[in-house]
Amino acid sequence: MRIVLIFICFAIGLEACHDKNSVPGGILKKDQMRDVLWDMMQADAFTNAFIKKDPSKNAVSENIKLQKQIFLIHGISREDFYTSYNYYKEHPGLMLAVLDSITAKEVRDEAIRTKSIINHAAIPDSIKMKAIRNQNIQLKGKINQTPIVSPKPVVIKKKKINI
Repeated sequence: MRIVLIFICFAIGLEACHDKNSVPGGILKKDQMRDVLWDMMQADAFTNAFIKKDPSKNAVSENIKLQKQIFLIHGISREDFYTSYNYYKEHPGLMLAVLDSITAKEVRDEAIRTKSIINHAAIPDSIKMKAIRNQNIQLKGKINQTPIVSPKPVVIKKKKINI
């Protein structure tokens, strides 16, 4: 009886120590699933925004081609992705973590793009700066050559008001 009780306690202890965020073998890890899922979302958005508007193209077949390219890029098969996708759908906590990481990555990338644009706009063009410096030098020479004329004095007339 003691052995059975020890075995049950051991099994409960192992289950308690199990990492809830880990995924079993054969399932894409969270980072890889995030990247593949992001690319799949981008492919769907591209299909909806552009390919469906072109009557000469079949949107479904074009989307399948895009998916095949995504699977090749990430080195996985269609079955690997959909097996992993179904696993993540059955474990909403993990799926939420993947989707949150997609959102955080996009926000981070957008901030980097925005910062890059702002920094690029703030860096003056060296050719323009040279032209501005040349204009300033020419203006300084002209200012020193022109006499300073004082403006005419302004006279304010006071009116008497009868009350």
